[in-house]
Amino acid sequence: MSFFAKNSPIAIGLRLYPLTLAIIAICTLLFIVQVITGVDASSPSNKDLVKWGRILCRLACIMSRTDL
Repeated sequence: MSFFAKNSPIAIGLRLYPLTLAIIAICTLLFIVQVITGVDASSPSNKDLVKWGRILCRLACIMSRTDL
């Protein structure tokens, strides 16, 4: 059975819940990037959490300014 067949779980999910799957994909990608850059996957330090929070906050601010 192919993952992209008409009745596969991924195809049904993309059809019914595209935003949810996009959020899951973004979170997974962010996790992978954090681990690649050296953040401990099981217990990140407070410094790492603040650093990544600051990066995401800046990105959100930039994106919200362009929508105005």
